[in-house]
This record gives sequence, structure tokens and C-alpha cells, in this order.
Amino acid sequence: MVFVVACGPDEPEPAPLRLDATVEFPPNDTVRLSLPASSSWCNDGHSLLLESLSPDGSGVLVRIRYRDSLASDSLPIVVPEDTTTVPAAIVALRFSLHGTPRGYSLDSGRVDLVRQGPNVRVALGGTGMESAIRIRAHVESRDIPIGSDTVSCAYAR
Repeated sequence: MVFVVACGPDEPEPAPLRLDATVEFPPNDTVRLSLPASSSWCNDGHSLLLESLSPDGSGVLVRIRYRDSLASDSLPIVVPEDTTTVPAAIVALRFSLHGTPRGYSLDSGRVDLVRQGPNVRVALGGTGMESAIRIRAHVESRDIPIGSDTVSCAYAR
């Protein structure tokens, strides 16, 4: 009796979906995203970048700016150009609506950050405007591991 076992490379396990976002786009559209998420320390020494991106280009970026150390807090959402408000959060969204890519930075709202050991969770609600269209966004994450990598988080327009 001969047994033949087909062995092939293991399929890479997809990253766990850790972030859910809902974007309300006037007048009647709603976009929902459920994405993998990761984090990296910013090389400025006082920020953490949460990244949640999909291969199609949709995603959410949240930069958490803190004073001395990253701790659970409720932070105001500020525009990317605001370099003085600390602690604060900068939030950017990218998604497609009816085949058209859209990108927004939120300009108001709050981010509730919970740090639990080696993980963080965020829950945020805010609004942003572009081309005279105001959107509303809600984002919730599950345990996102705090990364050990350092990246540049410099804002470029």
C-alpha cells in the first residue's frame, strides 16, 4: 500500500481584521470597511501610527500624538497641519464610492484610545470636509499589536 501526500507551500494566513470603519457620505451613501490593522512608532518619539489598508487602496490612518508616554486617553481630532496640539489625533480615510476614489482628513471629533499591555484599541467619531462635502466617520478597532518598527510620520501635502 502506497500513500501519496501532496505537500505544497502553506498559504500565508491573512492578517486578522482588526478595524471597522463606517463613512456616511451625503446624501444617502454609506461605505463600510473591515480591514487588517497594524501600528508603528513614529520616529519623532511622541507618536504612534495606526495603519489599516486594503489592496484596493481603501484604508484608515490614525496618528496618535502623546506627551511623555502612550496611555489610555480621549483625544481631540485635529487637522494634519496642526503641529501644536498635544495630545491629539490625526485621522485620514481613503475609500471608493461608485468607482471614484475619495480621500478625507477629519477635522473634528474625538478618538478614545485604550492601551492594554502590548495592544491598543481605538474608537472614534468625527467629521471632515472636502470639495464642500462633509462626511461623518465612525471607526472601531479590536486589539492592534503595538509594533516595534519606527517610521517617518512627517506630513507632506
